[in-house]
Amino acid sequence: FVASRSAIKRNRFPPRYIAQVAAMTTRLDEVSVLASQIKDTVGTSNSSSDRSAKRALFGAYAKHWNDAEEAGEKEALEELRQLRPKLRMQRCNAANSHSMVDKLSMLLRLMLTVFVAGAGCACLLALTPLRWMHPLLRPLGVPNGLLPMDICMYFWGRSVMAAAGVKVKIIGQPASQQWENSQCGVLVYNHASNLDPFIVNIIARTLAPKYIGKKILFAFPFFGWFSLAVGMVPINRGDREKAVHTMNETVGGIMRRWGRSVAVSPEGTRSTDGHLMLPFKKGAFHLQEQTKAPLLPVVIFGAFDLWPPGQLFATPGEVTGCVLPPQPAATAHNSDQGNAREASRLALQRAMASRLAQHPEQAAAQPLSWTALMEHLTILACDFAIFWQFGRLYSGLAAAAGLGTMGVCSLLVVTTVFVAVAVDQLM
Repeated sequence: FVASRSAIKRNRFPPRYIAQVAAMTTRLDEVSVLASQIKDTVGTSNSSSDRSAKRALFGAYAKHWNDAEEAGEKEALEELRQLRPKLRMQRCNAANSHSMVDKLSMLLRLMLTVFVAGAGCACLLALTPLRWMHPLLRPLGVPNGLLPMDICMYFWGRSVMAAAGVKVKIIGQPASQQWENSQCGVLVYNHASNLDPFIVNIIARTLAPKYIGKKILFAFPFFGWFSLAVGMVPINRGDREKAVHTMNETVGGIMRRWGRSVAVSPEGTRSTDGHLMLPFKKGAFHLQEQTKAPLLPVVIFGAFDLWPPGQLFATPGEVTGCVLPPQPAATAHNSDQGNAREASRLALQRAMASRLAQHPEQAAAQPLSWTALMEHLTILACDFAIFWQFGRLYSGLAAAAGLGTMGVCSLLVVTTVFVAVAVDQLM
């Protein structure tokens, strides 16, 4: 910049270049001010006030990042990358002070959640023929979210969250009002925990979106089989060509043919520090360009606090979610910011970062209330009654087929291997 400034004084560069250098210098000055604020504000106590301060400062960080990225200011982006580790969210005090009883409770809830998820998948596999009714019900005006299999999946998701001890609270306008004219879109959400798909499914109940997942997940017994049976999409992240084909053809086909929304995290991976992972990956915006569908943003607060990386399972508590106005594909294509996908990506980064920074106190997870606990116990009691009946059904089918315990186990092994090989070959 010393050379640039001296050249400017000698007027050897055009006015446009001079303005760009001046703007870059201003941005670096602003980043320096932010660095000073972080140094003066952020402590090491990991208290609730310290965590709220980090969230608020990340709002300013994200604004500078988006401005610098839009202007192509690489030096400012590098300075911001150096600042990010200082805003890292540590585990909350409750997560750091687990007693032996808490750890045992966490292990038991993990086992319960795995059982409820697996048993629920086994039950829903028997109900997958209900999907055959969907093409008949759609012409009658039955929307996504109220189709038979969509209703079953919603209650299955509620059961999994009840077993995990996590309550979802929705603030602001519900999805049915915020997205009333957008039944089909690319649903995008900030990814902070492994429970996020279940959280999103509750928040966006009226859309019942399909999900894109790593193909290894589809090899798991029951869960993987059920996911394939209801139209979830495995993607091969190790092969870019296959991944792009899956996004454009398979996922795009689901949206165009059936009017289904598809949920994907634009961050591409789970957050490791409790904040948005910037910059967003391009997959969701390629999909929007292919389908001309709007982006439907969902913002989740508190999920990172309950299940940070390195923790065995989620801590019981309440997370908050809200939906933002749809971002139509036309907005990106009519933009004068250059590349349409880049304009759409920057607009989404701004919208989600701004919402997360508006009320930093909302981003903290809340303790689970007694009312929510009783609700979860009621849900689980109903689940076990349903599991018992389906267990009797499967036992009767196995007996009718002449399969004993070894026969059933062999059938499960063969099916698991067959599905895993098929997914690997096709994806």
